[in-house]
Amino acid sequence: AHTPLLIGMTSAETYFPGNRQPRFASPELFMAWLQKEFGQNGMDIFSAYGAPDTTAAVARAVRDLAADRWIGADNLKIAELVMARGTTVYSYFFDQVRPDPITKYGGWTSEQGAAHSTDIEYFLGTQGLVDTYAWRNQDTDLSEQMQAYLGSFIRRGDPNTLGLPRWPSLNEGHRIILGGSSGTHDIASMRRRAGRLG
Repeated sequence: AHTPLLIGMTSAETYFPGNRQPRFASPELFMAWLQKEFGQNGMDIFSAYGAPDTTAAVARAVRDLAADRWIGADNLKIAELVMARGTTVYSYFFDQVRPDPITKYGGWTSEQGAAHSTDIEYFLGTQGLVDTYAWRNQDTDLSEQMQAYLGSFIRRGDPNTLGLPRWPSLNEGHRIILGGSSGTHDIASMRRRAGRLG
């Protein structure tokens, strides 16, 4: 169907309680693992994730690599198939870390980034129905913005609406970043990574 597509991912897609990501004490250990895992593409992937030179930068690269391997690369391939048919695609990268859970209710969050599916409660505006988390003003403000984008996309096939930052299409080579930081992200580097991860 020639129907506009809205597709996206969270920054820490593979984070779940108990799901341990590999940890590397140094960039050298990470690079060695990449070469073992990806062979001759290992060094290219290391560079594509910013050639991390500190333990903190390695942790972020591991997070991003895990997210891209599970969701990101396939999302991009789907989007490119749709765009090849002449259809408009809007893509997002959700990076709002869910607030800490209220102890008596349980719940979970991660400082690693936005875990899988946490974007849904923001798009649907269901935070008022979930008292598990200590929601902040920044969460409700972002949720209102995302609901406006989603409502516009449902009505017109285009998320752009008055009063909100412009959401460029993926056809233009950008995806929007929701939460955590503002603006858009050029997907050229993601395309390079996806070619090596697929």
